[in-house]
Amino acid sequence: MGSHSIDRRNRNCTLNELGAAHGRYLPQGVCTYERAREDRLGYAKSYLPLTTILLYLTMPYARSIALVFLMASLSACAGSRETATETAPPHPLVGSWDYELDSPQGLITGVLVVNDTDGVLTGSVTNTSSPILSSEIAELLFDPETFAVNFTFSTEEYGTMVVDFTLAGDVFDGILSVSDFGIDVPMTGRRSTGDTE
Repeated sequence: MGSHSIDRRNRNCTLNELGAAHGRYLPQGVCTYERAREDRLGYAKSYLPLTTILLYLTMPYARSIALVFLMASLSACAGSRETATETAPPHPLVGSWDYELDSPQGLITGVLVVNDTDGVLTGSVTNTSSPILSSEIAELLFDPETFAVNFTFSTEEYGTMVVDFTLAGDVFDGILSVSDFGIDVPMTGRRSTGDTE
């Protein structure tokens, strides 16, 4: 009678369902709890390897994606710096200039060429009137605030000459001084046709 009563209470809970670890019959409520607990543990264990694999696979990709974004940002910054350097405007005095000297001997024309070599202004003065003479500029100074220009050059015929003028866009106006003769000659100039800043 007692054995039959236990079987009735545990008719849905056998040793095969609970496993050999229990080794006994349990009341229906306890059996249901044990079965549910076993189901949850089995579910978690079945998904644990999959979760581990997903973490293992996604972490390297996450690091790779972060690295790609970092490299892209650095490249963008470097590209910005290179663009700024490439588009920097040239020195306002650099280029070719046609000039005129209103000398006692008449109008003298020539070309002034100014170059920027590693931040140092250099150039030459060529007299295009007869006789044609060309001289290198010994020292060229430029004031970026007043746009005042000063340089010297020399020739065999007239010795050392000093030029002072003020730049105003594509034109300039100043004086050429012939030191050995004490003569000041008005000098004007304009950027050569086809030459751009």
